[in-house]
Amino acid sequence: MLVRKFNLSRRGPGVHVTIKFDRDSPAIWRREARIRVRQHLSEKQKREYQDEIDAVVEGKKDEFDFTDSDFPFRHANGGVLPIIQVGDKSYYCLFYRETDPIGWNIANGGSDDSDELIDPQQTILRELREELIMVGPPSTNERYTLFKGDKGAHNRPEYLKALDLWRRIVGWPSLDRRRKHDIEADVEWENAPDFVTVLAGDYGINEFCDVYVNITTKDCAIEVDRVAILRAPVDFNFRLLDGEVYGGTLVNRPIGLFETSNFNAVEDLGSPAGEKEFEPNTVFYSGALTDEPIRDVVEKHLVRQRNIRLVTEDQAEMWNIEGSKLKLCPITRSIINRRIRATASRG
Repeated sequence: MLVRKFNLSRRGPGVHVTIKFDRDSPAIWRREARIRVRQHLSEKQKREYQDEIDAVVEGKKDEFDFTDSDFPFRHANGGVLPIIQVGDKSYYCLFYRETDPIGWNIANGGSDDSDELIDPQQTILRELREELIMVGPPSTNERYTLFKGDKGAHNRPEYLKALDLWRRIVGWPSLDRRRKHDIEADVEWENAPDFVTVLAGDYGINEFCDVYVNITTKDCAIEVDRVAILRAPVDFNFRLLDGEVYGGTLVNRPIGLFETSNFNAVEDLGSPAGEKEFEPNTVFYSGALTDEPIRDVVEKHLVRQRNIRLVTEDQAEMWNIEGSKLKLCPITRSIINRRIRATASRG
């Protein structure tokens, strides 16, 4: 859904966003359309509006009323910043994105239906379940599920498709559709300070809290995100697979684990203009826990994406000329920034 007006205001330690749309609001549903929306907007517009948004988020002003018929934001996007605990260490789990905006990204995406437009929390759950597949060592039949008793989620076609595609590649018994040896993952959802009101015409009204609202002009997105803490088996006795499927093909992005202790202050993220790069402590790619240099991994990944036509020649060229290939995507930078600030305020 393309939204041309919203209200952003301070609410206690966080922010409150009110979004309004109805059946007549314009919408997009393809990746190519999202790219065209971003290309339509000038860099000057993006900077000016981002400054206004950031001023409210950072508490420098109380409110921002956005109205611009020529500058649409995409709603409803939802995502999860997974934090994986291994022993006494915690790691941000990020996926490498080879298309603009290039860099390390959380598990996120757009709404699939009208229910998710009204309640992006459903998108949040779906994106985590779709994109992050955790299994035991290849010789076992262990698969960790993130469904919390939601049996219907096991049978979503995109989830089953990802399992089938991965099993054809690696052959592991843990990727069988049958669920005899599933292990319920230990997942804890962190509380967050933001509040959302969705006014959806004849679809109804929905309000919810305990989320992070991330609004980025670079990606033209209003996104609702949460932080999920997953307690994993010790000593990296597991494998992580990217479950995203596009056009019937596994996207198979590199997955990086970054020690959270490396991001103890907002300054650790660098300035948005600084394009600071980040190398993960651990990398999973194509089912393997690899010690190959990350720059070699992402180069290999782009070659694969070109060969199977998951990126266009124009997108590949943009990746080739990009100066900082290992930076954080705007949404990722925003939610880690917000989490650092929220943690500091509680402490």
